[in-house]
Amino acid sequence: MRIQSILPQLHSNRNMQSNHNLTLQNYPTNFIPNSDKVSFSSKHRIIPIKTVKAFKERAIQRGGYHCMYCSVLMKYDEALFNTWKNDNLFSLPIGAFVKRFRKYKECLHTSEREIFEYVEYISRKNPQAKLDTVIKIMSTKANKELLKSQEPIFNKMAVLANKLPEENKTNVLNLIAKSRYRMLRIPHEEEFSGKEIRYKIENFTKAISDPKLAKRINSLTELLTIPAIYKQTEPITDKIVLRILKTISPNAKTNKINNIKINYPAKRLNTMIIQAIKTETKNHKKKDIYNLCLEAEKQLNGEPIMGKFSNRSFVYDLKEALLGLEDTNPLRAELFKQANSLPTSSDNVYAFITKHDQLSPEKIAYDLFTPSELTIEHQKPSFLGGIDSIINWAIACKRCNNTRQHSDMGEFYKMFKKCNAQKYWNEIIEDANKGYFDFEDVVNMLKIFKDESGIKIKSKHLKCRPSYSE
Repeated sequence: MRIQSILPQLHSNRNMQSNHNLTLQNYPTNFIPNSDKVSFSSKHRIIPIKTVKAFKERAIQRGGYHCMYCSVLMKYDEALFNTWKNDNLFSLPIGAFVKRFRKYKECLHTSEREIFEYVEYISRKNPQAKLDTVIKIMSTKANKELLKSQEPIFNKMAVLANKLPEENKTNVLNLIAKSRYRMLRIPHEEEFSGKEIRYKIENFTKAISDPKLAKRINSLTELLTIPAIYKQTEPITDKIVLRILKTISPNAKTNKINNIKINYPAKRLNTMIIQAIKTETKNHKKKDIYNLCLEAEKQLNGEPIMGKFSNRSFVYDLKEALLGLEDTNPLRAELFKQANSLPTSSDNVYAFITKHDQLSPEKIAYDLFTPSELTIEHQKPSFLGGIDSIINWAIACKRCNNTRQHSDMGEFYKMFKKCNAQKYWNEIIEDANKGYFDFEDVVNMLKIFKDESGIKIKSKHLKCRPSYSE
């Protein structure tokens, strides 16, 4: 994708005039120089890795491992990222931000790296701008470009929807219309959904550095999905109202309330919860959550909102629109196939910009960096009998780990080049030859990997080393 298409003409840079890409090409992989000199004497020995902590520490010490699936280089884990977050480093002016995090650029996935390169470009001209300002600069163009990619998919879905039973047809066509309104930023009425608001807010709180504040906001947000007020299929009892009131005002003395159904209908309770979240976020200057609460209040009052398109919300709403339609109906499968082909923020730079154009610098940085976090992958999932031991562990980026979840490893690998696996295992074998892993452990790692993935790894360069476990 050509970043030049979204760059404003800020100066007459010769490369910009010649319409060159800003994307990185042929950048070297900058491993931290490894000067490990292993002696197998009793005086100087390396204790082979047996714990998750030691595995992660070794990965960072050596300058990273490549993800066993997508092959992105991983140089940092959740602990290091949390240190950055708690030090509020993502709120720095972009000049300082870029200087600090440039060395991690090679670790980012394609879409996120292109965003970082654009921020890097802007930082040379306006180093005092904030990350969220830079994203907003790009948003108008990005919205239009993203809609161009979405429109053919929406059109195909509309054709399929016209073949559905009347009720499902109406629901799907209304959903497509709402999605277009959201993309074009046209005010329109939308029904309030406590579940959608909860999902969005919980996603935002991941970037909050204060764990107590994040916990407080999430405890309030959880109230939005109490069945009695979310689905309204159960009576609103005294117990439910008291729970909500005590959560909103923990220190207030709350007496038993009569006439619950009259005094505390679902709409009133939802409004009280949203107002409590809004107060917390206003006091702590969390504008992205505060603005979402303002929008939620408009929905509750039946007022038009701009809304914001989300692939995840779209798929969820599509399920609701197709209620009553048989699971075996081929139209259902085709509609979900089309919905899942919509561009996402993980594979489309315009989708990333559009998703983040109203969010805080902390949240933008969180979504830039966390997909490339180093995580421990269980080759054979625990729920299928996989053991929690070094022989069943591997290293994968957070994005791949979360995407795979419990799916079959062999099926999941169809999304990637199989040579990525060999690249990863070469690094493990290299460290094993230096004494960081027991020979027997690596042999068992490779056996489990072959059993789970069906991929055979070339391992003749694995040297038999004595074990030094204490």
